Amino acid sequence: MKKYILLCFLFLAFKNVNAQKFETGGTIGYGRAYYHISENNYNIEATASIKLDTIFLWLNSGLVFQRRGKPGPWLNFFKLPVGIDLAPGRRLRYVFGGGLYMSYCFAEQDV
Repeated sequence: MKKYILLCFLFLAFKNVNAQKFETGGTIGYGRAYYHISENNYNIEATASIKLDTIFLWLNSGLVFQRRGKPGPWLNFFKLPVGIDLAPGRRLRYVFGGGLYMSYCFAEQDV
């Protein structure tokens, strides 16, 4: 037990420890909207972030597939987001970010 306490103390003692420079993530979701008609919304997303050699700059990108509509006609979207996050500060950090995405939409009819 003393080894674990000592190990935790050593990790907390270093001030200039940097976290990972590459992060990945994903999302799977489902939603339903009721506005004049009932619509289903499916979402699958994979994202990646890379920290540049500077202290506070991150580049983000990913791939999103989204399906909207009701059984019958579906609207399918492929989105490619690209963004930048700025996180200045040493002890207290605020994250400012923004970006844009390109989208491709196509319709599909259930058979």
